[in-house]
Amino acid sequence: MTHALFAPLKRPYRRLVGLIPYAWRFGGPTYRRTSAWVAATDREGAAGLQELQDASLRELIGRAVQRVPFYARLFAEHGIVPSGITSARDLSRLPFLDKETVLAHRDDLCATDIPRRSWVHTSTGGTSGRPLVFFAERPVSREREWAFMHAQWRRVGYRPGARIAALRNHALPGDRLFDYNPRTATLVLDPFRLTPANVARYLQAMREARVEFLHTYPSAAATLLRFAREAGVDARLPIRAILASSENVYPGQREAIEGGLGARFFSWYGHSEQLVLAGECEQGSLYHSFPQYGVLELIDEAGRVIDRPGVRGEIVGTGFNNRVMPFIRYRTGDFASYAARPCPCGRAYPLLTEVSGRWQQEMIQRADGGLISMTALNMHSDCFDAVRQFQFVQHEPGRLELHLVPGPGFGDGQAAQLRRELLAKLGHDMDLEFHLVDQIEKTARGKHRFLVQHLSIDLGGER
Repeated sequence: MTHALFAPLKRPYRRLVGLIPYAWRFGGPTYRRTSAWVAATDREGAAGLQELQDASLRELIGRAVQRVPFYARLFAEHGIVPSGITSARDLSRLPFLDKETVLAHRDDLCATDIPRRSWVHTSTGGTSGRPLVFFAERPVSREREWAFMHAQWRRVGYRPGARIAALRNHALPGDRLFDYNPRTATLVLDPFRLTPANVARYLQAMREARVEFLHTYPSAAATLLRFAREAGVDARLPIRAILASSENVYPGQREAIEGGLGARFFSWYGHSEQLVLAGECEQGSLYHSFPQYGVLELIDEAGRVIDRPGVRGEIVGTGFNNRVMPFIRYRTGDFASYAARPCPCGRAYPLLTEVSGRWQQEMIQRADGGLISMTALNMHSDCFDAVRQFQFVQHEPGRLELHLVPGPGFGDGQAAQLRRELLAKLGHDMDLEFHLVDQIEKTARGKHRFLVQHLSIDLGGER
């Protein structure tokens, strides 16, 4: 297995890639410049960070009103001039932006001065039953995002170029369980083929690749441990940290994963819209929100800004990373509260606790006992563009229903694309049934359920 897995590394072009410095191999000048800036401002005092954030906000507001038709109209309708928004405190003068507004005004929310060839299509996962489709700037948004991501990973020992194993949402072609990407120094593990029967191969591949970090979802790490126990395999790895994101972390789960894999569990909060990024630090589990990345607000049910610790509120974000389609005061649907005590690390960043997002560690079960995370099934293409709303339903292992409320333009071609892209992740041995419906039922509390799971699946932790 060792030779088969890493034989591609012997190819001359792969050896040459490894000789290129990581900062040049991974990203361009935006990545390098942003990395240096975040490192230089990491220990800035509260007043200095506020000045940096306010300067970025003024630049964002001025540009949005000049270049984005939606904001030009919004400011005019509310009688607000850009010069009236000089700091994060002034944002309360503006209305909130929400998902429905973005979907209804997507074209008018795009900047007029950035050519379409620089746009990249992206979307959220659709936990509310309808994905949010929007655009970002290629490659600037991605490089800035990774510069901030690597900056917070440094808190647990990461250095650019360190080998990482990624057990997330990569469906590999053919029958491959793993692949190695020398450009990002990443051992890619296919989560859709992880079963009790082959969990030992995944663990051995990570040991042979000498990975230092495991980049994953909490549910994927919990699944790896569960299958290792069932197979009687030791899951402890010689890694420095588990880099876990995208899902809620349940009480007791962090400790179980750290004990089972033998490494620090490091979690952070972020989202596809790139508005707020907050991660733990080397000295605790409070979330430090980057003020250089965007403006974080918490609001109560009445939409009032929360400014004191211990009060749970919805996360509202204004991001600095996306010039193509800037989101100002966007309601994320995620929740947190400000921490009541400072972090011993000494950073002057806003501190969050009790962070909970939209991804709930929901799982689909295959006929062979494998588990597929709904987070990994998250689709970032346009395959749901002609669907008004959708919901997955499972009654038995190996069979999955997709309930769809079709929108304009939905037909056989869109259905075929949707089936093709879903089965590329689910596996063609999954029995996938489409059901066209008039509406998706909500819970008694009026909430949408992304997955209605009738099977009992235990990943540990208290929900």
